[in-house]
Amino acid sequence: MAALPLIPPALEALYAAAVVTIGAIGSLFAAKKISDEIDDYRKRAEEQAKAKPTACEACAEPMKSEKTEESEKSDAEPKKGKKVKSSQSGDKVRTPDSHPEDFNKLPRGQGSENVHTGEIWKECPPGRAHRGEKWDVTSGGRRVGEVKPDGTIGRTW
Repeated sequence: MAALPLIPPALEALYAAAVVTIGAIGSLFAAKKISDEIDDYRKRAEEQAKAKPTACEACAEPMKSEKTEESEKSDAEPKKGKKVKSSQSGDKVRTPDSHPEDFNKLPRGQGSENVHTGEIWKECPPGRAHRGEKWDVTSGGRRVGEVKPDGTIGRTW
C-alpha cells in the first residue's frame, strides 16, 4: 500500500470552499465535518508511516531496498557493445585486460580496438602515474573517456 500524502489537494480545496461557504451561509457543520476528515486523514498517514516495516519479521534481517537491488545489477557483467562515450561515470565496461577476446591489438603500440564498438583503448604511459592506472579511450580520433583497470568509467567527455 502506498504512503498517503499528509493532505490530499482535493480535500484541501474542499476545505477552502467550505470556509468561503461558512462566511456566506454560516454553516459551521460543513466546515467541522471537513476539518474532521482532514484530521483523520493525517492520523492514518502518520500511522502508516510508523507501521512501515524495516526488517523482515520471519528472519529479522533488514529489508532490501530498491536501491541495493539496483547496485547488485550494476555489479553484473557489462554488456559487449557498451560504449564509453555513451556511458556515465561509475558504469562498468569491458577492458582489454578483463575481456581480451573483445579486443584486437593494433600495430606499433597504438593500443587495442574494441571489435564491438570500434573504440581504441590505450594504457596511460607510466609518466602519468600521479593520476593512477587507467585506460584512455578514443573514438573517431577524439578522446571520449578514462577507464580504471577494474572497468569502472572515471570520466567521459
